[in-house]
Amino acid sequence: MARRLSVLILLGLTLGLWGCGGSSSPIVGTWLPYRGQDPIPNAYVTYRANGTMERTMSGKTQEGQQSMVSRGRWKIEGDKLTTTIEDIIVNGRSLEGLGRVQAIENMNLDNVQRIVFNGKDEFTLYYGDESIRHVKQK
Repeated sequence: MARRLSVLILLGLTLGLWGCGGSSSPIVGTWLPYRGQDPIPNAYVTYRANGTMERTMSGKTQEGQQSMVSRGRWKIEGDKLTTTIEDIIVNGRSLEGLGRVQAIENMNLDNVQRIVFNGKDEFTLYYGDESIRHVKQK
């Protein structure tokens, strides 16, 4: 009886972990975003099996070379991808104070997009009338 209970507990834990998403989600990986046929310069997004994500962008601005990393969580329900940003790092430093709160609120305003997978190495996110295609990095 004790052995049977142990097997059932182990099976339940295994199924529970598998049901949390795991690497079986087709979005897990690192992706380059494209507008039309052109990649968005110096940008990529990584979705991890544990439900966390990270968007990275860098480029030259009037203030010089800038980089921004936004970190948060993701989930897919049906054809909807929801991302919730929890932290923003600019030039290697986490934003603080009211600027941090406002930036995170702004990034989370439109955080649910329709997602369409175009095979295992490509998906498209739809933001109203705009779409951004993502190609998986090998």
